[in-house]
Amino acid sequence: MTALSTATTTPPTAAVVPTAPPTPEHVLIVGHGDGYFEVFADRHVRVHFQQLPTTGTPEGEIVAEKFIECTMPRPYLDIYYPSNRRLLERVTPIKPSDIARRRADVELLRGIQGAGI
Repeated sequence: MTALSTATTTPPTAAVVPTAPPTPEHVLIVGHGDGYFEVFADRHVRVHFQQLPTTGTPEGEIVAEKFIECTMPRPYLDIYYPSNRRLLERVTPIKPSDIARRRADVELLRGIQGAGI
Protein backbone atom coordinates (compact mmCIF):
# COMPACT_ATOMS: atom_id res chain seq x y z
CA MET A 1 0.00 0.00 0.00
CA THR A 2 1.19 3.49 -0.81
CA ALA A 3 0.58 6.63 1.15
CA LEU A 4 -1.26 9.47 -0.51
CA SER A 5 0.51 12.77 -0.61
CA THR A 6 -1.14 15.49 1.41
CA ALA A 7 0.85 18.27 -0.26
CA THR A 8 -1.28 20.81 -2.05
CA THR A 9 -0.43 22.02 -5.48
CA THR A 10 -1.41 25.31 -7.00
CA PRO A 11 -2.57 25.40 -10.57
CA PRO A 12 -0.13 27.00 -12.98
CA THR A 13 -0.87 30.64 -13.63
CA ALA A 14 -1.40 31.87 -17.15
CA ALA A 15 1.48 33.87 -18.51
CA VAL A 16 0.72 37.55 -18.89
CA VAL A 17 1.51 38.57 -22.42
CA PRO A 18 1.95 42.31 -22.86
CA THR A 19 -0.11 43.73 -25.66
CA ALA A 20 1.14 46.36 -28.02
CA PRO A 21 -0.67 49.69 -27.93
CA PRO A 22 -3.21 50.03 -30.73
CA THR A 23 -2.03 51.64 -33.93
CA PRO A 24 -3.28 55.24 -33.97
CA GLU A 25 -6.01 56.09 -36.45
CA HIS A 26 -5.32 59.14 -38.59
CA VAL A 27 -7.99 61.78 -39.12
CA LEU A 28 -7.42 64.97 -41.10
CA ILE A 29 -9.66 67.99 -40.55
CA VAL A 30 -9.32 70.82 -43.07
CA GLY A 31 -10.84 74.13 -42.00
CA HIS A 32 -11.85 76.65 -44.63
CA GLY A 33 -11.81 80.39 -43.99
CA ASP A 34 -15.58 80.59 -44.38
CA GLY A 35 -16.20 78.17 -41.49
CA TYR A 36 -16.58 75.07 -43.68
CA PHE A 37 -14.78 71.90 -42.49
CA GLU A 38 -13.80 68.75 -44.34
CA VAL A 39 -12.97 65.56 -42.42
CA PHE A 40 -10.84 62.85 -44.03
CA ALA A 41 -10.38 59.37 -42.54
CA ASP A 42 -10.55 55.70 -43.40
CA ARG A 43 -14.06 54.45 -44.14
CA HIS A 44 -14.37 52.57 -40.86
CA VAL A 45 -13.82 55.75 -38.80
CA ARG A 46 -17.07 57.32 -37.65
CA VAL A 47 -17.09 61.08 -37.35
CA HIS A 48 -19.67 63.37 -35.78
CA PHE A 49 -19.54 67.16 -35.80
CA GLN A 50 -21.24 68.98 -32.93
CA GLN A 51 -21.29 72.76 -32.87
CA LEU A 52 -21.36 74.51 -29.54
CA PRO A 53 -23.90 77.37 -29.54
CA THR A 54 -22.35 80.83 -29.33
CA THR A 55 -22.84 82.64 -26.04
CA GLY A 56 -21.53 85.84 -24.58
CA THR A 57 -21.19 84.94 -20.92
CA PRO A 58 -19.57 82.23 -18.78
CA GLU A 59 -23.04 81.20 -17.59
CA GLY A 60 -24.17 80.88 -21.20
CA GLU A 61 -21.21 78.64 -21.96
CA ILE A 62 -22.30 76.28 -19.18
CA VAL A 63 -25.82 76.15 -20.65
CA ALA A 64 -24.39 75.56 -24.14
CA GLU A 65 -22.28 72.65 -22.82
CA LYS A 66 -25.35 71.11 -21.22
CA PHE A 67 -27.28 71.60 -24.46
CA ILE A 68 -24.80 69.67 -26.58
CA GLU A 69 -24.57 66.95 -23.93
CA CYS A 70 -28.35 66.50 -24.27
CA THR A 71 -28.28 66.43 -28.08
CA MET A 72 -25.07 64.51 -28.78
CA PRO A 73 -25.35 60.87 -29.94
CA ARG A 74 -24.44 58.45 -27.12
CA PRO A 75 -21.26 56.97 -28.64
CA TYR A 76 -19.77 60.45 -28.83
CA LEU A 77 -21.05 61.51 -25.43
CA ASP A 78 -19.11 58.58 -23.96
CA ILE A 79 -15.84 60.12 -25.19
CA TYR A 80 -16.71 63.78 -24.57
CA TYR A 81 -14.24 64.38 -21.71
CA PRO A 82 -11.32 66.83 -21.54
CA SER A 83 -8.90 63.92 -21.08
CA ASN A 84 -9.98 62.55 -24.48
CA ARG A 85 -9.40 65.79 -26.38
CA ARG A 86 -6.56 65.30 -28.84
CA LEU A 87 -6.25 68.74 -30.36
CA LEU A 88 -7.54 72.24 -29.84
CA GLU A 89 -7.14 74.70 -32.69
CA ARG A 90 -8.56 78.04 -33.68
CA VAL A 91 -9.23 78.39 -37.37
CA THR A 92 -8.52 81.80 -38.86
CA PRO A 93 -8.53 82.72 -42.54
CA ILE A 94 -5.15 82.61 -44.29
CA LYS A 95 -4.70 85.06 -47.17
CA PRO A 96 -2.10 84.72 -49.93
CA SER A 97 -0.37 87.79 -48.48
CA ASP A 98 -0.03 85.92 -45.15
CA ILE A 99 1.76 83.07 -46.92
CA ALA A 100 4.06 85.49 -48.76
CA ARG A 101 4.88 87.24 -45.48
CA ARG A 102 5.66 83.92 -43.77
CA ARG A 103 7.97 82.93 -46.63
CA ALA A 104 9.76 86.27 -46.37
CA ASP A 105 10.14 85.78 -42.61
CA VAL A 106 11.58 82.28 -43.12
CA GLU A 107 14.08 83.58 -45.68
CA LEU A 108 15.07 86.38 -43.30
CA LEU A 109 15.62 83.89 -40.46
CA ARG A 110 17.68 81.63 -42.73
CA GLY A 111 19.83 84.60 -43.70
CA ILE A 112 20.36 85.55 -40.07
CA GLN A 113 21.21 81.95 -39.17
CA GLY A 114 23.63 81.68 -42.12
CA ALA A 115 25.36 84.88 -41.06
CA GLY A 116 25.89 83.46 -37.58
CA ILE A 117 24.04 86.29 -35.90
